[in-house]
Amino acid sequence: MDRPHAISPAETGGHYLRRHWRGELSLARTFWLDCVLLNLLCALMLTALCLVLAGETLDPLLAASVLLALIVLVPALWAWQLVGLWRSARRHGQFTGVVVPLLILAGLAQTAYVVRTDVYPAFISSFHQAFDASSAPPGQYVDAQLAKLRQPGQLDSYLRNIPLYYLVHQVDPDEYQPILGEAMRSLEQASSFSEFDELTKQTASNLSVALALDAPASTQTTFWQAMLEITQTLQQDSPQDCAGLLADQLEVDQRLLARLPADAMARLQQGFQEMVGAALHTPAPTPPGATALADLDDILGRLQEHRPNAYDYISNPKQHLDDADGVCQVHVEFYRQVLALPAPRAGEALRLLPTYAQGG
Repeated sequence: MDRPHAISPAETGGHYLRRHWRGELSLARTFWLDCVLLNLLCALMLTALCLVLAGETLDPLLAASVLLALIVLVPALWAWQLVGLWRSARRHGQFTGVVVPLLILAGLAQTAYVVRTDVYPAFISSFHQAFDASSAPPGQYVDAQLAKLRQPGQLDSYLRNIPLYYLVHQVDPDEYQPILGEAMRSLEQASSFSEFDELTKQTASNLSVALALDAPASTQTTFWQAMLEITQTLQQDSPQDCAGLLADQLEVDQRLLARLPADAMARLQQGFQEMVGAALHTPAPTPPGATALADLDDILGRLQEHRPNAYDYISNPKQHLDDADGVCQVHVEFYRQVLALPAPRAGEALRLLPTYAQGG
């Protein structure tokens, strides 16, 4: 492996994989085709695999098995590539025969460091999760995401990634505690994470409708003006994030908050606090009347003249995330025209907006 050698005619035949292993191929083909191109294809395949698995709830035992298979197959591929590259380089003059092996050794050292610091700990973590999951009674499926939520502090973090619950926690912690308690009870009864996640987000949606309907019209404007500004900001910065927020599919974290105008966030929290306080501490006002519904229908009708899909984008933005910019533009224009109504009518229309936006 270390000495340059001439290839006899008898050695030049045989299977392509064996020829690469023996270093019989040209250095250019060995490097660009068998190493660079093959690694690129493998990286694309692994990326596709990760995207598929990201949408699934994996049993930890299956996750550990997949990782173990990769730990076996990837080093085998690298060994085949590097041995062939080493031997091919040793056939191409003194300089190439020294420099390429040195580069290979440097790459192996870097790879060993990454395996030791990243890959190995990840495998051990998955193995322990698989062992814990395998100790469950026979026939009982362990949902890894559900099990994680049941760990201390995880449910609270999960809830505060839902925009409405994040705002409730910020402006009225006392109101947030019953929400957390109800979520704990639902979590204990849930059989899968997807079931719990769907129920929790539906509960949040119902709460937002109840708060809007119970809050007086006079408390609505500040909140919705701030919401309009935040939606416009996200539309310009990232239409995908804007549509995700409108569809309740975007997690609220510090990176997102840092991109939003601080004054608009302050007014959003102030307006929401006013709505929550009024909804909790004053008698429920009369439900919005026919005038509010007629105003919203009129605005939507004008929007549909130049955006035929406006109703679908407003009633179910989650189903139209492939046109994120269109979803954002429709909502921005809709909010703007509702806020432009005369004061008493605007407040009543805003009370009805969450129900109307859900197709009600």
